[in-house]
Amino acid sequence: MVGESQSAPLRLLNPLPSFPQTREKNASPKVLNLVNFRVVELVEAFTLWHPNYFFRKVVVLSNFPCMVCVMCVDGKLHVCTTEDKNWNIMDLDYNETRYRDIIIHKGHVYILDSKGTIFWIDPSSLKLVQYSPSRYSDYGFRKEMVECNGSLYVVDIIHIQVLHIQERKFEACIEVYKLDEEWGRWENVKNLGDVLFVLGNNYNFSLSAQDYYGCKGNCIYFAFRNTILCFSLEDSKLELHNPLWPCPTLFNPKFNL
Repeated sequence: MVGESQSAPLRLLNPLPSFPQTREKNASPKVLNLVNFRVVELVEAFTLWHPNYFFRKVVVLSNFPCMVCVMCVDGKLHVCTTEDKNWNIMDLDYNETRYRDIIIHKGHVYILDSKGTIFWIDPSSLKLVQYSPSRYSDYGFRKEMVECNGSLYVVDIIHIQVLHIQERKFEACIEVYKLDEEWGRWENVKNLGDVLFVLGNNYNFSLSAQDYYGCKGNCIYFAFRNTILCFSLEDSKLELHNPLWPCPTLFNPKFNL
């Protein structure tokens, strides 16, 4: 993950912001020549800073009119367009429900609430249109949307339990659902095959494990308490995982392309 810098053309960023940068010596080189590596764009993400507000996720719809959607840490959603230029608060009819995630999918902004219902925003009226049935699961630690091969998935992290603090042993209950957009129903997914999901603080994306050394398919990668965890859908095991960046083998000449 790279970003703009005033002192250099690009600077390295942490793809999972809640995980602290490694402090080990010689963990990564001081200079990274991208010409020596294969560079693949995984996802485009945005951030927004304000001294009085804390934002969890920002998405930008570049269609006309351009729409910026901001989800705050308190679960509220704010929307602004280039035509309106004012921030509009998107409220749900039921006050106890909060937004959990937002994503750009097929040219629209989709929102997931705490009951497992997906909405999309009508850009002309800025109204919410229900897109999926509710799963009535107003519980759980975290809910995230991921797009994979043109389909929408919801990762429901129901709970995480720390079994041993010093040994960093965890236990979790995580379920994955795929939205059947043709029939408007949820399908419980037990096997992602070669695909893995990465849940970041600012963005989520899917990868093919065979394309990225060190990653395992049929797994969910996410950050929890300054650690990177890997949950296997095959056996429901939750294990610690090395940071995805810097990858332990990224600077090994054997794997240079």
